[in-house]
Order: sequence, then structure tokens, then C-alpha cells
Amino acid sequence: MPGEKGRPSRRRRRRLLPATQIVAAALGVLGAELAVLAGWVEDPRLRIVLAVVTLLILSVAAVLGLLVRQSLRPADRFALPLFAGRQKELDDLVTMYDQHRARLRGERPGRPLVILIHGRPGIGKTALAHRFAAEIEEQYPDGRLYQNLGTAGEARAPRDILLSFLRELGWNDENVHAQSADELAGVFRAKTAEKQMLIVLDAARSAEQIKAVLPSGEQCTVLITSRANYLLGDNEDSPQTRSYRLGPMREDDAWLTFRSVCPVGLPAEMLAEITELCDGQPNALLAVGERARDVLTFSGRPPAAALQPLMAELRDGRTRLAALKHGGRDVADRFESEYAVLEPEVRKAFVFLTLSQSDTFTPWVLQPMLDIGTVEASNLMDRLCRVGLLDGKGRDPSGFVRYRMSPLIRLFAEQQRREPAWEEEIGAARSRFRLAYLAGTAQVLSVLYGGRRLALDQEVPAEWLPQLPGWERQVAANVGFWLRAEFGNQVETVLEAERQRQPVVCWRLAAMLGDCYTPPVRHDTVRHAFDLATKAAARDVNDPTAVIRVRLAKSGYLAAVQDYADAIGELRLVQHSPGTGHAAPLRAEGLFRLAFALHEIGHHEEAKKVLSEVDGRPPPAGNTVGNMAGSTVGSMVGGTAGIGSTAESAAEHWPVACAPLLLAESAALSTAEGWSAACAARRLPGQAPPHARFVESLLRARRDCRRRAGERCETALGRAGEIADGSLAGVAAVQRERLAYLLHCGTGREDVVSRAARGVVTNVRVGRPYGLAQARCDLGQALLRTGDVPGCLDQLDLAESQLRGNPMDGRPETGRLLARLWRLRGQARLAAGDHAEALESLGDADVWFAGHEPWAHAEILLLTGNAQRAAGRLVAALAAHATALDLFCRHGDQAMEELARQELTLTLGEMNGRPVRRRLVRALACRRP
Repeated sequence: MPGEKGRPSRRRRRRLLPATQIVAAALGVLGAELAVLAGWVEDPRLRIVLAVVTLLILSVAAVLGLLVRQSLRPADRFALPLFAGRQKELDDLVTMYDQHRARLRGERPGRPLVILIHGRPGIGKTALAHRFAAEIEEQYPDGRLYQNLGTAGEARAPRDILLSFLRELGWNDENVHAQSADELAGVFRAKTAEKQMLIVLDAARSAEQIKAVLPSGEQCTVLITSRANYLLGDNEDSPQTRSYRLGPMREDDAWLTFRSVCPVGLPAEMLAEITELCDGQPNALLAVGERARDVLTFSGRPPAAALQPLMAELRDGRTRLAALKHGGRDVADRFESEYAVLEPEVRKAFVFLTLSQSDTFTPWVLQPMLDIGTVEASNLMDRLCRVGLLDGKGRDPSGFVRYRMSPLIRLFAEQQRREPAWEEEIGAARSRFRLAYLAGTAQVLSVLYGGRRLALDQEVPAEWLPQLPGWERQVAANVGFWLRAEFGNQVETVLEAERQRQPVVCWRLAAMLGDCYTPPVRHDTVRHAFDLATKAAARDVNDPTAVIRVRLAKSGYLAAVQDYADAIGELRLVQHSPGTGHAAPLRAEGLFRLAFALHEIGHHEEAKKVLSEVDGRPPPAGNTVGNMAGSTVGSMVGGTAGIGSTAESAAEHWPVACAPLLLAESAALSTAEGWSAACAARRLPGQAPPHARFVESLLRARRDCRRRAGERCETALGRAGEIADGSLAGVAAVQRERLAYLLHCGTGREDVVSRAARGVVTNVRVGRPYGLAQARCDLGQALLRTGDVPGCLDQLDLAESQLRGNPMDGRPETGRLLARLWRLRGQARLAAGDHAEALESLGDADVWFAGHEPWAHAEILLLTGNAQRAAGRLVAALAAHATALDLFCRHGDQAMEELARQELTLTLGEMNGRPVRRRLVRALACRRP
């Protein structure tokens, strides 16, 4: 083989490469840490010395990196860009490869194995491909070939690619320039026919381009990266082809990627936010990491403060893409390379898709925007998906193909939309889209409300709506998913219905929008939509329950975003609305929602009193479904008019079925006897409304969390997560409950911090103060568990300022959260050795918990006893620990009972034989063993 003489020396050099790379990386980390240290030093002379040493170390690291690069073969040099994380994806590819090799052992397939990694621009396909190639290249003794098949959106000619391959194989023909691509392909295939080679084709642009440069050797493997899955079609089922879709990085992998270029420690919340804003894209994370490293190298401030300007750029959607440009990395340039070569109509479709206010969408949204039909819209979506500007999400429950535009690509598309050339067309497209969406919603509502047609005054062309028979019934049969997936568009449609003077459509749609929230629609817009719907409902003389339905939906939205005081206000209005026989199920629903809201803010006794008013009579046996919208939540679930009495029964009478579960949970928190009491509540049927099943799953998860039943708790939260899919507020609630279990049971230290940080970022997106303050308390508790007392106190200060610095100060829902905040602050002060501050904070917390939640009161007594003992007040500590032990015994919490006994034993040991000790031991011996 050509180049055989140079192989031994090259191998010797390559054996030294790992050690050299490690030394270079270690020197880079040391230089970055010294740069941060220099910023903290006050002595100017010492600061200069540190700066000089830092520059020398970084220079040596750069020289070593250059030596490493020069020692590599051309094919290996492209593998140098940092690869961090993605271990699961790498394992998947290796498993796929090994299974294929095992299956074909002893056979002659007659063609090379082809593995294609596809995904959107900047997702890390090239780095993963080269890392995978490094894993398997030892199985190919004849070497590895590499070629980039496309640059800046343009495809390289197959002839150029083949010529490069042949030159690397040592082929020198004087007549090479006169030979065609087909002739060169013949030579290439002849030379690789009997070889065992690994061939990497990076950034492929089409299936034809791939086919033109494939080798013929059946012992070869071809590894391809592309933005589209070019193996779709006839080749996809071939035993010699495999495709792998690469998505965004998981959070732990994203953190590894960022830290690989910026090893300086950053707050967990900041890392989680960077991961969120970069959408898990490796090139974006590396660009931010390199910028952050450069800032910290020359800044004298703490990392969190020094990076605030960079974080402000990332948070602002108009400047984020510019912030993701650093050195040779440019996230927007990857998108521009595809956008620039799109056909005009495809480019227009890409820009106009930003008019949709939902995270995912179906092809029909383009029909009114571009005034085209279903087939044309589907083709445009498919074209955008093939170049990586859209992600295919498969078929939704209604059978429609859904697509998603990633946040960074959406920002790029919105930048293009702001160009003056689009201004006039954008306005007209938005008007057509809103009108068509209103018409489609009216048709779905007609199905849901027993076939009563809701016609619009303005005629809408048929080609603006899905041209599929019975599409309205498909959507109506899965209306819950439709409402969550299209929440932003639905809110806009409520406003459009009011503009078009369609009060019935306005209030009926709003009456189905409860228990959900997903950005980018703003909260003031959602509240305004509900206010307009309430006025529209008041004008509907045909349905006396219209206003009640809208208020129930609004209360569900408010509770979902944890605006509990406003939700309780709406529900109080429901209870005082004029009563009719038709409103009885709605009133029961209102009572249950009111009890749940009161329970969430810690008013358990009042919640139990409200629950006692829920009608406990069994549901009637044989009702027919006359009005499926008999329950606000029922009309948004997976049942529709005419489906059957079981669906109606589940929709109307779920409050009665759920009441025992909520009553048991309130009793568990407000009384010692109820903590471990069993609850025989039956599981709700599948026809029950999503909100009802979601609340039921959360309540069961909390019960299992108290009992430290991890598997059952995770199962219940898994069900809740499936129901909440599509609603960011629901996702935040599930995250919070899962974190509560981890904190309660004390498992997974690092995982707890990362989960808590993710919860803060999620609640920043939700954008409501109570939820954000609660998430910061969770993060503070997680940090305290890892021993980061200053970080905990910082989070608690931020949480308190979040509550005190807005109109929520003094509202009823803040009492429980503030008490929890003070408890955590007391625990942190105790860990820091500040016993006086700890006792003061714990005392403030106990003012609330002692009157509302005895288990939490016992926990505070336990901490108070520890603080008293640390301060030398042993008698007071003894009394606190004894009372805490008694309370935990009464609750039946054996884990906390054992902990209290241990603390009591320590306190008794420190008393060193005082007379009170013997009397107390005799008293304790009479308690539960």
C-alpha cells in the first residue's frame, strides 16, 4: 500500500499523542484557573507575575496543541474538534455496528456497510462521526479515508471527491484530468474492492452525490454525515445500510461540552440556563464556552458577575445569535448556508412559519399563509426538513405529521422576517392564517358540541384548511393534545374570534384552555383573552353556564402557573354564581379545584372543609351524551360528543372520584394520624379529563414520596409527565415533584443539583414569581445537601426578593413558601456555624408550620435541637429532640424517627450524666420502640 515505509514512525508518534493532548488540556485548565486567581489578587506586583505565568502556560499549551495537530494524518486532523459527552449516542452506534458485523459473519454481502448520521446544522454530527470512526478504525488495517462533501451549502462535485480519494491512495495517472467522474469512480472501486477500509463522507448533500463516490469493497465501511436522511426509500431496509438521527445534547452532556472549553466553576443555574439557551447544540455551547473562558481570563470579578453581560446577550432573542459567534464558530452561519440556497418559495415558507405561536405545527398552517393546497404545503415542509431547518416529530394522535423548528433556527428565521422586503407579505399572511385558524376551530367546536355548526360571517377558502376527509373529527377525538400542542395559536384565536364578532367561538374555545401554559404567548395576553371570553360568555343567553365554564378554565390556567390567589378568587366567583341544575357538575369541579388550590398553599383545614361540600352521590348509570362540554375539563379531553355515557360520566363526576385522594393528602399534612393512613381511592378511568388524571397522578406520587416508595412514585410521575406533554407549566410541575422525591429520600447528590437548576430555568420560562421562588428554594436545598452553604443562601435571598419585590408580598399563598424559605435559611446558618441566626430563622418558620403542618414542625424542632446543642443549650436541645421524636413516632415515619433518636442520643451523651438524663431515658423507654 502506498506510504507503507512511513507507517512505523507515524505509529510511534501517534502513541505519544494521547499523553500530549492530556498535558495540553491540563495546561489550558491551569492557565484559566490562574487567570481567575489573578483577578482576585490585590497586590499589583503579584497580579503582574500571575499574568505573565498565565500567558507562558497558555503559550506552551498552544504549542503542544499545534504539535499534536501536525503529527496527525489528514483524515485524523478533522477529528480534533473537541468531543465531550454523547456517550449514549456513541454506544448506540457501536452497538448497531457490532450487531451488523455479527449478523453477517461468514457471509459476503457484495457491498460495503453504510452508516449515516443525520441531524440539523450544528448538532455535532461530524465530531460524533470521527469519534465513532476512532472506535472502530483498528478493524480496518488498510486505513481510513476522509472527504468533506459540501461547504457553505454547496455540494462538491463527485469527480473532485474521487480524485482526492485516489491521490490519498497513491494513484498518479498522467491522464487524470481527462477522465470523467464515472471513469474515476471505476478506478476508485477497483482499488478498494479487496481492501478493508473505513471511509468517512462528511456533510453529504444528496443521495446521488453519495452513490457516486461509494466504494465497492464489501469489507469496507462508509460513515456518512448529512442534514437529511438520504437513506430513506429503497435503501433504508437494506441489510447494508443504517441511519441514525442525532438530536440535541442531553443536559449532562451539554455541561461536559461547555466545561471542556471553560473549566472554571460556574453556578449550576447559569450552566443550566446556558444549556437551555443553546438548545443543546454543541457548536453553540462551544462558542459560549470559549467566550466565557476569554472573559474570565482577563476579568477580576467572580465568574457569575463577570459573565452577566454575556448572559444578557444570550437571553435577548435579538442578540443571541450574535453572541453565539466566536473565533471560527458561527451558529447563524450554519443556518445561512442552507437558507441562502433555498428556492424562493421554500425560503418564504421558512420565514412565514414563525407566524405560528406554537412549538410544533402541521403542514396545513402554510396553506393560508401562502394560499396553497395541502400537497404543496407538505412538500415545502419536507424540503425544509431535508436540509435540517425543521425537525420531523412523526404523527400526532390525530394522525397529522408534525414538525418543530428549534429555538435557534426560529431566531434566525425571525431575523429574516424583520427584513423590510417581507413586511407587506407578512401582514397579509398573518391575517389569512388567523382567519383560517378561526374557521378550523369553529369546525372542531361544532363536532364537540353535538354537531351544531358555528359558521363565520366571512367565507374562508376550502384550500386554507386541511384537505382530508373528516379531519375535524380526528382533531376533536384528540382535543386535549390539540389544545396543549397549539396553545399559543389557540389564545390568538380567542382574540381573533372577538375581533370577528364570534362570541360563541370565543368563549367556548377559552373554556377549553385551562390547566395549560406554554410560551411564547405572554401571560397578559392569556389573561386578556380570558377576560374577553368571560364578557362573550355573559352575552350568550343560550347557555346559562357559559361564564362558569370560562372562569373554571381561567382558574385552571392560573393554578397551572401557580398564581393561586387569583385562581382562588375566580373559584370563589364560581361558587357564588347563580345555580341551575345543569351547573351541578361544574360546581363540584369548582369546589375540587378550590380545595386543591387551598391545599397547595398550605391551607389544609379550609381545603378539607371545601372538599366536604363536593357532592358524594354516585354518578347516574345510563345518561346519554347530550352536551359533552358539561365539564370544562371534560370538553378538552380525549372524549367528544357522541362517544358514550362512560366518557360523560368520567368527565362530569371526576371531582367526586378524586376528592378522597385529596382529602387524604390534606389530612396527611395537617394531622399526625393521617401521615401514614391508607387511602382506598380508585384509579380514574382513561376517559377522565387530562387535568383530573394529572392531579390524581401527582397526589399518588406525593403519597408514595412520603412513604419513600421510589418505584411507585416514579411510575405515577411518569403518567403525569405523559399527560403534561406539550404544556410547559405541567412539565415544570412534574420536575418539581420528581425533585421533591430526590430531596426527601436523599439520593443522587449531583443529579439533584442539576435537576434543581433545570427547574429554575424552566420556571424562568414560565415567568411567574411564585413558581420561580419555589424553584430557587429547591435549588437552595439541593446546594445545601452538597455542602454549598453560600450558594444556598444566595438562592434563598433571590427567592425572598422575588416574593417581596412584587405584588405577591403579603398574599395568602406566600406564607407556606416563606416559612419553607426561613427553614432552609436556618438549616444553612446552622451548617455555617451561625447558631443565633439559625435559631431565629427556624423560629420564624415554625410560627407557620406549627399551626399548619405537624410533620414539618417536627423537622424544625429536630433542627432547632441541633442548633441548641451546638450553642451549648443542652436542656433546650433535649426538649426539642424529645418533642420531635414524639411527633415522628405519631406520624409513623420510621426513617425520621430513627434520625431523631440518633440526635437525642448525641444530646444525652453530651449531657455527661446529668440527673435529667436518667429521668428522660425512662420516659423515652415508655414510647414506641
